[in-house]
Amino acid sequence: MSNIEEDQRYWDVELSKVACALRTAKNEATRKTSYFINFGFEMIDDGRQYALQRNRMFLTDSEDSEGDADGNRHFNRLARIRYDVRRRLQNARNRAKRYYDRKRRDVIYELGDVVWKREYPTTDASKHFAAKLAKRYMGPFRISNRIGANVYELNDPQGQPILLLSVAFDAGSEIEPTATSPLIGHSGP
Repeated sequence: MSNIEEDQRYWDVELSKVACALRTAKNEATRKTSYFINFGFEMIDDGRQYALQRNRMFLTDSEDSEGDADGNRHFNRLARIRYDVRRRLQNARNRAKRYYDRKRRDVIYELGDVVWKREYPTTDASKHFAAKLAKRYMGPFRISNRIGANVYELNDPQGQPILLLSVAFDAGSEIEPTATSPLIGHSGP
C-alpha cells in the first residue's frame, strides 16, 4: 500500500487500513498484537470470522450455568496476558539498556583536551550538497572552557573560539573518527 506514484494529498483515505495493520501486527517483544492485548481475542478482519466468533461465544455461554463466570474467566485471562506483556516489555527494555550502556561512558573533559565536534549537516539541493556524504565530525578542537555538564567552549587549531558545543568524541591529534569508530583516547594539553 504505497502512495509514492499516486497523488499523496489523499493519504487519509488509506488511514483505516494503516490503523488496522498497526493493530493486528505482532509486537516483537510481546509476541502479541495490540488488539489482542486490549480485548483478549484477535481482531476480526474478515466477515466470515464473525460466524466462528459467534459460535465460540455461544458454546462458552451454554457451558456455564452462571453468566458472570465467563466474564470473570475473560477478565482473569486478560490479566494474565497483560502481566505477561509487562514482563516481556521489561525484558526488552533491559536488553536495550544493556546494549546502549555497553557503547556509552561518562567522560569529563579537562581544559586543553583535544576533541572532535559532531556535525549535523542538512541536505541542500540548491547547492548540490547531500548530508549523507558529508563529514560527520569536525576538528580537532581544543577545550578552552567548561560551561556545563557536557557543554564546552572550543578553540580551533588557530586558537579562535567557536560556539559553545556539546562534545562528541575525544580525539587523538591525528586520528579522525568515523561514524562507526569507538571512542578515541583524548590527548592532554
